Amino acid sequence: AEQTLDAIGQVLDVPIKFGGHEPGTRAVQLKGVRNGGHRYSPPEIGDRFLALFGKPNRLQTCECERTNETTLAQTFEMVSGEIVSTLLTEPQNRIDRWLNDEVTDTEIVDKLYWTALSRSPTADEAAASVRHVERQMDRRRGLEDVVWALLNSNEFLLRR
Repeated sequence: AEQTLDAIGQVLDVPIKFGGHEPGTRAVQLKGVRNGGHRYSPPEIGDRFLALFGKPNRLQTCECERTNETTLAQTFEMVSGEIVSTLLTEPQNRIDRWLNDEVTDTEIVDKLYWTALSRSPTADEAAASVRHVERQMDRRRGLEDVVWALLNSNEFLLRR
């Protein structure tokens, strides 16, 4: 849970928000997760993601509380969930900055592959991604689709 969320935040260059922690805190730095109401710091987007993916709220000192089972809710979150969608549409994320800098679609796709998968796209991957972005009425939405596809690839989920 922690590594996946930190990797998603790194790909999009968006600080993940956790209840009771400073912006920029990484998920791997947390002792537990706020998965219930807390009067001073309610659960934030990062807390909800971690709870969904099995990180315990640390009532015991061992990792025996952690749930390692894959659930349908986790799949739905990665494929079309609110949390990933919120991070993708966050103002001033990596996509937004590249669009403001007037970087070409081909360059953005190349940078996305390097950022998410630590490699350049194959010729077929690059062509398909750029073609998809060009077919969209909203360029940003097309690039968000490419990022979403990368975040859901086995290569990203298993390597990160």
